Amino acid sequence: MKTSTTLKTLRVIGDFKVQLGNLNTSVILNNPAQEILEVRMQVGNLSWEIFRNKIMLQGTVFLNIIYKGTDNNNGIVFHQSESIDFMEHVDVPGLAPGLKLPNKVVLPAQNPEETIDVQIYVSELDYASILTPPFDLELNLLVRLLLKVSRIEQLEVFINGVNGVFRFCSPVTRNQG
Repeated sequence: MKTSTTLKTLRVIGDFKVQLGNLNTSVILNNPAQEILEVRMQVGNLSWEIFRNKIMLQGTVFLNIIYKGTDNNNGIVFHQSESIDFMEHVDVPGLAPGLKLPNKVVLPAQNPEETIDVQIYVSELDYASILTPPFDLELNLLVRLLLKVSRIEQLEVFINGVNGVFRFCSPVTRNQG
């Protein structure tokens, strides 16, 4: 006895390495400093917009600047929070939001996120700093992300009820319009 069912699956369009540009900033410190001890970085507020052959990434790099005060402050350690917003366009060849049919893509009327899956991973965070005592700090930030883009597809699967063997057939898509 053969039965069939429909499965939703992800088909990877591609993995893309993204290095964020123009993330250099000048910071005026709240207290006089003699040394930068550490800059802790975190990427947050990530969002994206999907276009044909392109994804626009937006987010914020949060900084926690830890520095040693001057002798006037008896060597007290201070910290200061800063944030830098970014926007980056990533070319994704073959990206077309919509349901894939043989030799064409049918665009849904709304919500391309229903057919495209985007995953973003932070792969590297680093910085270089130049302190001009007592208050001026120049930061050059390095942020690298890994962008994984997949298409949600439906596959019809035939299951052999005797020994659980199954096989995939051509993709089954439904027009949601």
